[in-house]
Amino acid sequence: MPKQIPITPIYDRDDLVEMLDAEYKMLLDHVEDLSEEQLRWKLHPKAHGILDILWHLAYEPKKHPRPKDKKEALARLKAWYEEWREKAQDQNFLAQSLTWHTGETITQHGLLRGFAIRHLAYHYGQVIALRQAMGVEAGKFYHEE
Repeated sequence: MPKQIPITPIYDRDDLVEMLDAEYKMLLDHVEDLSEEQLRWKLHPKAHGILDILWHLAYEPKKHPRPKDKKEALARLKAWYEEWREKAQDQNFLAQSLTWHTGETITQHGLLRGFAIRHLAYHYGQVIALRQAMGVEAGKFYHEE
């Protein structure tokens, strides 16, 4: 069974690399054990399955088709993670400004913390919910035995 990581102390340290590592590891732990069929399973034909979520996280959807299988999806997710992990260690990069789609100016640090990591955590929650809906064990809350 995938193991939950106590995330609050990690976020308290505000170490972007550590946060990204933890969120990625938890997501990966909760998709690696699933079959191709489980990755494609959907609550409803118009709903997203886990493979769709992985595609959304790791690709620019307007530029790339959905991955054909688990291996391709996990390889691209790993490349996405490694790219952001490298950026998270570069203080000069993190200090750079960019214009967000709202027109606001933010730093790459803000993009990584507020979008990439938070976004990863949000979709990790979707994976947990889909595992539960399929009847696949999804770990326990930290206070459960």
